[in-house]
Amino acid sequence: SWSQGTIRHNFVRSDGKSNEVSSPERIRLMFVAGIIAELEASLRATAEATEKATYGVTVAKRTARSAARVKSIAAKVDAPALDQIALIYDGVSLKINNREELSRAADEVARIGYEFAATSRTDLSPLDPFIPSADRYK
Repeated sequence: SWSQGTIRHNFVRSDGKSNEVSSPERIRLMFVAGIIAELEASLRATAEATEKATYGVTVAKRTARSAARVKSIAAKVDAPALDQIALIYDGVSLKINNREELSRAADEVARIGYEFAATSRTDLSPLDPFIPSADRYK
């Protein structure tokens, strides 16, 4: 809702001439790409945790929530990339002092996420009930 509402930044597609609302397909793709990016960033944050204290526990919980969102989306749409990302997450130990493994996982999630965003033709319309609406900002 933010990207299409009060803080819409869609000038690049029109060479700075307009700031139109994105199509439903683009909004869906941005929604999924954002969730993938959240998992990547959370994995990287957890990779930096060196002790079981507030930071490490908080970012590990954030990572687990992000992974659960990816898995939930993967269950609703036919997107092999999301299944791959879920497998990557399931294959790592979400613990402190695990920088190398978590960083590698984050790198792989990022690679798949970029590829998904650039090439996906997946029907993401089953996600519409879960995507915040920008209609209230028009």
